[in-house]
Amino acid sequence: MKWLSLIFLLFLSFQPEGDCYSVFEIKYRYTDKRVDKLLLTLADNKAFNKEALLKKRDKDFVLLTNDTCSLFQGPDIAYYRNLKLQEFLYTTTWHDRNTGENLRLIIRKDVPEAEWTIVSGSKETNGYKVYKALYRDGKTRAWFTPDIPLDAGPEFYSGLPGLIVKLVKPNGIEYSLVSITKKRLPIKQPEGDRSMTEAEYKRFLQSNGVFGLH
Repeated sequence: MKWLSLIFLLFLSFQPEGDCYSVFEIKYRYTDKRVDKLLLTLADNKAFNKEALLKKRDKDFVLLTNDTCSLFQGPDIAYYRNLKLQEFLYTTTWHDRNTGENLRLIIRKDVPEAEWTIVSGSKETNGYKVYKALYRDGKTRAWFTPDIPLDAGPEFYSGLPGLIVKLVKPNGIEYSLVSITKKRLPIKQPEGDRSMTEAEYKRFLQSNGVFGLH
């Protein structure tokens, strides 16, 4: 067994610098409260496809993370972070009206700055003692727990002394922790059809008649 352990350690030491494996697999439930308002607005519209809209309301996301890398992904979007290589990117899908094809775009971000204000007081959520924090915009709210000492959370939100178990964004999107499991899985950078910076993506949207970064 000692030889097997030595071989395993040697194998890890010779892995490429970009290789990364998770320590935890964390599942979140995504809810888009904007859909509820739209459902009320279009309730009497017979041509309205209620089932299709409800599918966009709730989704499951998985966060694979360790001290260096993380991959937060759902059905149609992924957020990737590699602190060692200083890589931050996310994916989005663009429908090309000319060709009818869906293009998977890789958007590269600048290193996001984590600025939080921790609010006094605590409460119990899902068996964890959680604390509230406000992001630098003053509107995004997070609840984190020091019981799980991971600097991680949904999307690129991090920088708190514990895992973010709930995140509420001002646009009506919410993420809530479902489960956390110790699991070793590969954390790979997402692939796509085209890669660009956020500035290039903004110009791309504007050139296609879409104004504002989404």
